[in-house]
Amino acid sequence: MQALRDIFTVVWPNARVMANEIDEEYDTVRRWRSRARIPERAWPKIIEKAARREHFITAGKLLELNREPKQRGRPGKTA
Repeated sequence: MQALRDIFTVVWPNARVMANEIDEEYDTVRRWRSRARIPERAWPKIIEKAARREHFITAGKLLELNREPKQRGRPGKTA
């Protein structure tokens, strides 16, 4: 998984299917996709449900993917 968008396009075929599987509103998941951020409160369900689809995502990976693009790969820098 190289980018957060992969969660929305590789792990799940679309935002509606993802929303249904993680018990979130479709519009909420669409907003996450458009903002390129998934709130931490949703991570446990995403990790669990992605594993059921044979995609293994860790909290560390979600943390890395959720960083703003300008912060990725720059240790020691915080927003």
